[in-house]
Amino acid sequence: SSGINAEYGGKKAKQISAAYDEKHDAKSLQQLKHFVSKLPHMQAERKALEVQTTVAGLVKKRIDNKDFHHKLGIEQILREGIDVDKLNEDIEEMIYKEACLKKVLRLLCIQSIAADGLKPKLLEFYKREIVQSYGYHHLITFDRLEKCGLLVAQDKTPKKSYPILRSTLNLTVENVNEKEPNDISYTYSGYAPLTVRLVNWITQKSGLKYLADMVKHLPGPAFQDSQKLSATQDRLEYSDNHTLVYFLGGCTYAEVSALRFLAQHHPNNATFTIATTKLINGDSLLETLIEPGKDKEQGS
Repeated sequence: SSGINAEYGGKKAKQISAAYDEKHDAKSLQQLKHFVSKLPHMQAERKALEVQTTVAGLVKKRIDNKDFHHKLGIEQILREGIDVDKLNEDIEEMIYKEACLKKVLRLLCIQSIAADGLKPKLLEFYKREIVQSYGYHHLITFDRLEKCGLLVAQDKTPKKSYPILRSTLNLTVENVNEKEPNDISYTYSGYAPLTVRLVNWITQKSGLKYLADMVKHLPGPAFQDSQKLSATQDRLEYSDNHTLVYFLGGCTYAEVSALRFLAQHHPNNATFTIATTKLINGDSLLETLIEPGKDKEQGS
């Protein structure tokens, strides 16, 4: 949070200032040489602090925005699975006010995933309202979202995948300690990235067989294959605790942060190498799916 960043920045500034003040206490040539040898490091730390302060200011400006908190509040309600099978009046109001289309679609996708798909009548209602407000070319946008499985109609007998995964993998956590986090859920203010939860389970339980009941609730196929080492490779130093995590299609900075946190607190002292085809976020993902056109997609 911005308060934590401000606290850290204040402490760091005092440390740097105290380090520079050491020059006044240097009375011998040896002490002066020692101070001069530390100058490059202190200058680098001061520059890094200036960058961090600038970034923190930009972040604070963003999160202090009323619209940001409004959207975040809706996301938190949806991820808790509250009334996801009903019309969300906040999303409806955003459509009527012609809010940024990326924000609207992001919330609809979250609702769809949390509900295992939207009821056909509800999905058609959202489609009709968006097409009327933002343009008929967004029928193509809906088609793309459906093909990706992000915004779909609910089956007659939904599997309730998200509620099961949320409960079993403890995806939502209350009262997150952002100052001294003890769980990866701090990266999304109370939501633990599903991908990183799976990595945690697999690396602690030695494979997918312990996740058999959960894997069937995930989209797409799942398989496990063991690589056999040759006699030469067998003699080389090999660590079972080093894991390559590869994200096909892209991953977020929050997932990277969560994996780093997991490595620092892993009971088996695991280390992770992260690879991905692209670093993405919710907006950049939706930008690849939204059909461009001369409509009202303003906003940020």
